[in-house]
Amino acid sequence: MTDIRHPASSSHDPSLDRDIAYRFLLKVWVGSVVAMVLVCAFIYWLYFVFLAQAVRADPPAPILNEASERIMVPGPNLLANPEFELQRLNKKDQARLDEYGWVDEGAGVARVPIDRALDMVVEQEARRAQQASEASADPSIEVPIEPDVPAPTDNGGSE
Repeated sequence: MTDIRHPASSSHDPSLDRDIAYRFLLKVWVGSVVAMVLVCAFIYWLYFVFLAQAVRADPPAPILNEASERIMVPGPNLLANPEFELQRLNKKDQARLDEYGWVDEGAGVARVPIDRALDMVVEQEARRAQQASEASADPSIEVPIEPDVPAPTDNGGSE
């Protein structure tokens, strides 16, 4: 049998036996690791630069003895018997609505019971309606208009 040789095989180069250049890959890998370490070191240094800058920009902490002591906050002001207190308040308010009294005695401003005040308003409006109906029936009659009485004001409960 005849041995057929390829013409390129006669001049055999041993460097062509390897398809991968391991030395080149090793150099690239080492260069990448060195670059990553340098970048991490730079970021670490930059962190402390910014941290020092932030500390300089912050105001100093107060140097007060009270700040270091624990501050006692008072508890809520709760009623011992809230139902009783509510009944007492309602009785007081009802008494103000049901009794006569002075709001400002010097100015002549008095407080009247609410039922009597409502009756007075109804009577006043009935008189106005009657006067208005009389005035519309006979235009020659001049009906005097009563000035409105201002509502009494409460000056903090002084009697």
